[in-house]
Amino acid sequence: MIRASPLAVMVAKLRKRLGGSVVDTFTLNRVYLMAVTEMFEALGFEEAPKRIFEWGYAMGHAYLLKLEKDVKAYPPDLRTIRFIGRLAWYMFSGNDPQVEAWETETSEGRWFHLRVRDPRSPWASGVSLGRRICHYPAGAYEAAGNTFYALVEDFGHYVISRETKCIAKGDEHCELTWVAVPKGVSLDKALEVVGRDFGDALEEVPPDVTRRLYSKTFGREL
Repeated sequence: MIRASPLAVMVAKLRKRLGGSVVDTFTLNRVYLMAVTEMFEALGFEEAPKRIFEWGYAMGHAYLLKLEKDVKAYPPDLRTIRFIGRLAWYMFSGNDPQVEAWETETSEGRWFHLRVRDPRSPWASGVSLGRRICHYPAGAYEAAGNTFYALVEDFGHYVISRETKCIAKGDEHCELTWVAVPKGVSLDKALEVVGRDFGDALEEVPPDVTRRLYSKTFGREL
């Protein structure tokens, strides 16, 4: 008997619920690159990444709210983080990514770490700008993670997410780095612990953007 993979089953279920279809990666690539190019021309290299990240943040939050019933069925453990990290990229980027997930334990609680890589990322394929441009999915992952933790464990963690490697910058793949921080740890303290994981990506979309969007969206301070 042939059994569908959990990823395929969940994708089919969510597409039915959302009335969605298979992602056309070529169209996504063309439209996104046109939007990014215009944003950089209009706002400059300093402001555009922040605005694009914010657009992604709004989308990630909205989608998780639409899926509240489904996400509440999953426990907030490492297996779920790995699965949803993979599922989200597959659903909205059209490719099945490489995913790494692990957890660390401190006196404040468990930290969850996620890396999502795609050597054929439709967000950046075919462009060379010498800089990262996939701020939209990075913002979506941050907001989706925060919404997930709001729904399943009453804000037990908050999330920091950035694109840390990008094809458009000359890297071999696009990479999102995502960390779920125990709620008792301030953002400043969290960055002392995991800031090196994000490197200079925090210069393109500074920590204050995470702080501002979290406060605006969830009415809480980091």
